[in-house]
Amino acid sequence: MAISGESFGPSARKSMFLHLKHGQKFDRAVNFTNLYLLMAKIALVLLNFGLMWFLMYFAFGDYDRVSSLFGPGLFVTSITWITCDLFIGIFDHITQTLLLCYTIDVDTNQK
Repeated sequence: MAISGESFGPSARKSMFLHLKHGQKFDRAVNFTNLYLLMAKIALVLLNFGLMWFLMYFAFGDYDRVSSLFGPGLFVTSITWITCDLFIGIFDHITQTLLLCYTIDVDTNQK
């Protein structure tokens, strides 16, 4: 680990043992974070779909030229989901890293 200055093998083993030692608290926090990030992705997709519908219907007047909103809606929601997954996925990695730092701190200071 970067904290102890060891090579990859021993530090990976110690990290795995830390995950096993603090597994229940760790998993609960990870599941809560994943649920929160999923709700954020769904909210952003719905917001972007609503914005697309609003712009097509009111701003540009293209609603009558389109036979169905399924095609544009599917395109907008899929691109929005992929983009949200890329950017919000960074927060998932940040959470995992912070939890690992927390477990190292708890294990080192015995609190």
